[in-house]
Amino acid sequence: MNTRKQNGFSRPYHPFQIATWLMSLFLVAVAILITLILETSLQIVFSLLFWPAQILYWILGVLATCSDPTDPLVYQQEYAINNGLSFDERNREAVCTICSFYVAGNSKHCGYCNRCVSDFDHHCKWLNNCIGGKNYKLFIYLIVVLEINGLIFIIFGLYTIIDRYSYQETKEKWIDIYGETGEQVIDAFIFFQTSISLAVFLANGKLIIFHIWLRSNGMTTYDYICQMRKKNKIMSHTEATSGEKADVNSNRSNEEISPRNHYPETKTLIGTSEELKIVEGATMRPSDTDSFENHKNLSG
Repeated sequence: MNTRKQNGFSRPYHPFQIATWLMSLFLVAVAILITLILETSLQIVFSLLFWPAQILYWILGVLATCSDPTDPLVYQQEYAINNGLSFDERNREAVCTICSFYVAGNSKHCGYCNRCVSDFDHHCKWLNNCIGGKNYKLFIYLIVVLEINGLIFIIFGLYTIIDRYSYQETKEKWIDIYGETGEQVIDAFIFFQTSISLAVFLANGKLIIFHIWLRSNGMTTYDYICQMRKKNKIMSHTEATSGEKADVNSNRSNEEISPRNHYPETKTLIGTSEELKIVEGATMRPSDTDSFENHKNLSG
């Protein structure tokens, strides 16, 4: 089994994560070029708006990547095992059938990071990290700042492009600074980065709206995915049947999405007494007499 990741800086790095770093560096390089081209008054305005937002974006990005959203119960059990201590197994909500740890009822085992994440929302490939209860707010702050920073760059990028093609004086200024060949290269760089920023702005804006909708419905991204899979499965079954059975399944397929769905692929939910609630897809059921140490040996 793969080694458990602690955060987004744990190797291997994801290609999307590396792409994010490179795009951020290119954005900064083009922003410097725009600053040199703008008039003095606009240079001040652009610098006061863009650079604080860019620095804040970097800070939030590092914090979100460094954060460890692993379920605290996992570390508590590891500490107990490594130090020969007992672990209170009573009143535990669930057991992960992959890593064999007791976890919170809202935890989900991430296949990318090989760990259980409390209040799991999704795995972000751009940060190479899971987004859960511990770092969800950081993630939201990050994408909001990204949206603001992108809007600032798009405004000044478009202004620079329009000014370049509208006034001969501006073109001559570019040539004086960068030379004729350099002027064409810089023009292409600014146009390319403005186009990329516009695409990111639109996609990221859609993501922000999606998370607002999720929170207003008391859901996570993973909840939404599970519900969509369930509805698609029901609808497919409905189309394959006929008569009275098809009518019943059709009614089920129109059910409203409910908040906080269980995480069926990885957990067995434990009842408060001898009763045990088995979630669809769970494969392991520890008996009432299983000790924590014996239960952990199942993963060996």
